[in-house]
Amino acid sequence: VVKLLPQPPEELAVGDQFQQTPAHLAAGVDATESLRVLLETGVPVDRHMGPTKLEDGSVVLVLQTEATDNAPASWQLGLVRGVVGNQLIVKYQGRRKFESKVDIDRCCIAPTPLELAEKLGCEASAEKLKEAASKMTKRATGVSWNVANAATAALRGSGISGTLLGGAARPSLPSAPSAPEELKRLVQPAGARSPRRPAPGGALGGRSGRPVLAGKLSRAMHSPQVMSALAAQSRGAKLGKRPAAVLG
Repeated sequence: VVKLLPQPPEELAVGDQFQQTPAHLAAGVDATESLRVLLETGVPVDRHMGPTKLEDGSVVLVLQTEATDNAPASWQLGLVRGVVGNQLIVKYQGRRKFESKVDIDRCCIAPTPLELAEKLGCEASAEKLKEAASKMTKRATGVSWNVANAATAALRGSGISGTLLGGAARPSLPSAPSAPEELKRLVQPAGARSPRRPAPGGALGGRSGRPVLAGKLSRAMHSPQVMSALAAQSRGAKLGKRPAAVLG
């Protein structure tokens, strides 16, 4: 059915009354084939069951009985209908009656499909979801490294000398106006009369060399003005022009 529906993957991640997405429903009954199809079609499988803040209307997975040598622990989904101190009033799925005085320690708030599979003992689904999460993490890490390498190459091509990422010398600006003004303000604060002696730990300050300027540098690098100027510099470099001539 998922393959036949002409819907974007995001629309197939909408939850029901208990905020269960198709991934939650599949994980809760150990339907690994359904999870495989959801993963192949790009449907998110890491969503929480609604908000993770504990309040009226939140979804909780409540421990009913502890695990024993002969039987696993049992859990039941429910909706929070009241919060009194460290206890909840819960309406369970498929039941008409409410249970009061449910300790918060018994509850898993807005579980993800992986948490649901683990709590309910659906080991095959849990393994498949862990594998998918591991692949997503590796893919995200690779993208982050590519972005970092591209930013470093752009900085080097912008005419800024010195080490920005933990070197021993404070970065210096060339005499010609070849660096964007935003990067000038980042590397040398406005109002500074002369370069100061570098602090221990490198250009980013701190004895341990922690990247104090990393956040500011990232924001400056992603501004339209800087990206446009660096792109122009890159084109100029390929044509054999000096950066100063490109930026004017």
